Amino acid sequence: MKLFTKRAVALLLAVLFIFPANTFAFAQEIENAQSTSLAAPVEETPTEISAETSASSVVTAEDIAQPSEEETDTAEATLAVLSAAAPLATGAAELSAQVNWNDNNESTLRPATADYIAGNAALEFSLDGGNTWTQLDDTTMAQLGLAALPVPTVDNTTSFNYWTLKYENLPDSINDGVTTTAVKYQFKQTNVPSGYAKTDDGTNANVVTNTKIKTQQFNKIWNDAGNLGARPSTDAWKTDKVKVYQYLEGNTPDPTKDTQMQTSLSVDEKNEGEWTLNVADLPQYDANGIPYIYYVAEDANVSQDADDKYIAKYENVGNFASNTSYLFENGTLTNTLEGKTQFAGTKLWADGDSAWQDRPNVTFYLYRFPEGDGDYSTASAVQGFDSYALVNADNGTDHNSHKHARHNKA
Repeated sequence: MKLFTKRAVALLLAVLFIFPANTFAFAQEIENAQSTSLAAPVEETPTEISAETSASSVVTAEDIAQPSEEETDTAEATLAVLSAAAPLATGAAELSAQVNWNDNNESTLRPATADYIAGNAALEFSLDGGNTWTQLDDTTMAQLGLAALPVPTVDNTTSFNYWTLKYENLPDSINDGVTTTAVKYQFKQTNVPSGYAKTDDGTNANVVTNTKIKTQQFNKIWNDAGNLGARPSTDAWKTDKVKVYQYLEGNTPDPTKDTQMQTSLSVDEKNEGEWTLNVADLPQYDANGIPYIYYVAEDANVSQDADDKYIAKYENVGNFASNTSYLFENGTLTNTLEGKTQFAGTKLWADGDSAWQDRPNVTFYLYRFPEGDGDYSTASAVQGFDSYALVNADNGTDHNSHKHARHNKA
């Protein structure tokens, strides 16, 4: 006789999921009972039983209590939910990660260990041998049968230069009732702490290096009478005309050997012709704690006009005051526009042209002032041009006036 209906078996299975301690033993009993009920009948030697005994021993279908429709639906729903429950996690794996602090032991800049764990550190897990990785968080921990996220211990006393994070009691495999899957782990720094840049090469996920960064400032002046058209645009200058280089303290600057930084300048145009340059996120130390030095090198000619040329003058401060070839932190680079032009003037002699042979020697000085923005009262002497050409009147007979022509640079 078949002792269990399909619905009854479903109900019993649901109960077994609820009481997992007896699941396997009870399931085996059900299987044995079903096997017995379906097996071919075994011939036995008939025995005599009284009608009274027989009548009292016979169990009919009506005598077996059948589950109601509601009970059956509940059991089936429970079975479905329990079948999708978290897998069984086994093992106790460990993972250690090293966080290097490349900051010359400026511990006050580092985050507190608790803040770092809460805001910067996480684990990733892989269920396919390391081909793909998933971050372990509140939304994924159920995949590993975890009820809470693992919290590492932090050793920040063994060395001043690094921390060791240790995660323990991690499942090394999971079983969903059918398949056992190995679990792999790796460390992930989810956010770079403020004031640092991540500078490791990324080849080992469990070793992270954070290097202190800084912003350096430089000054630039355009001495070109308010921009006469030769000055490049801000974007063109910082993209094509200037470069930032890095070298280690103790060496000498050399653009042919030093590292060119793949970073861009930000330009603050304070006043007409006065720029403040900022370069951000520059690593302050190398892996051995040696400071980096940064400098700016400008192209030899930054003019947009082929007939004009800017002359660069580097004025540095502090330890780099003697360097006149490159621009160092807080130094000033002045670009003076030098283009060729011509100026002509006339000198008159009010002596009736009768004593021109006795006229004295005369020295001429050339002054200049910005066109449109000044006048003779604000003019300044042009330095470095002390020669001029004397040109007589066209007919060569008028000795009362002489034209003086002078070539100079603006």
